[in-house]
Amino acid sequence: MVNSRNLHKPLFLLTFLAISLMQSCLDNQMMTQRGNNGRFGATEEKTLEGHFKFRVCMEYENQKTDSIYTKQFEKYRESGFDVVWIDEGRQEILRRLAPIAEQVGLDLDHKMFGDERGSREHGSTSYADLEVTELSPKQFKDQIELAMANGAEGVSVFDGDYLTGEHLEVIAVLSRKNK
Repeated sequence: MVNSRNLHKPLFLLTFLAISLMQSCLDNQMMTQRGNNGRFGATEEKTLEGHFKFRVCMEYENQKTDSIYTKQFEKYRESGFDVVWIDEGRQEILRRLAPIAEQVGLDLDHKMFGDERGSREHGSTSYADLEVTELSPKQFKDQIELAMANGAEGVSVFDGDYLTGEHLEVIAVLSRKNK
């Protein structure tokens, strides 16, 4: 005789997986409808040959005010960053930060699934990852120049909250050379 309890486990798992897949598809559809290849922000994805993108990754903190985020995003833009990559994918957070990023001229992108550190492909764009807390400004500059020489299309700078003035100056100099 078949135990009916054992039949419910696979059915439950299949239902859970189907719901998760549908939610993921809906999230992706909402992002695509926003345009800009799923990114929020003012600037179009630059496809000009030779444009090296600078992306800063940061943690979302609910207690930060919009004016604090505006100042932080302005600092990143003035230093030469093109994209702010936020560690949150919830729509209400993206709706809060998107106008701020757009106002200062940055794209806003977000992490959707898991930890994506390590060199990898983002769509068709290859980014090199840098942990700013582990690199002196000289090492930071050398790593960015190495990524440029190796044909990466950009760098993702993790732990953006820990960028020093010297690190920001490296980005400013290299981004001006690149334009």
